[in-house]
Amino acid sequence: MKTVKEAAKEYAYELEPKCIGGDCGFACKEKFCNKDIGNTFIAGVEFAQKWISVEDELPVNSDSELLYLVRQSSNNISLACSYRNNIFWSKSYIQIKEVTHWRYVELIKKR
Repeated sequence: MKTVKEAAKEYAYELEPKCIGGDCGFACKEKFCNKDIGNTFIAGVEFAQKWISVEDELPVNSDSELLYLVRQSSNNISLACSYRNNIFWSKSYIQIKEVTHWRYVELIKKR
């Protein structure tokens, strides 16, 4: 498995030619360099992997479609299938207690 930096370099190399002269479709004013694209890729990965403290933010109530990884005060990590009434719930409808942090498994909602 590649490291995040290795994947960023590969991704930047693949995209760089598409950004020459602003032809990438994003109204570029100047050519992006590999370093800029690689750093943006790394920032996106870091955002997607960020744990959110329940003291800072909670997810919107959901009955399904979104999955969450939750970290408990015991440092156990569990999979939650829904968040309702300020409670994370497992697939078997068991309340997951003492949640300190959470994050989405996928940031894109399934259709």
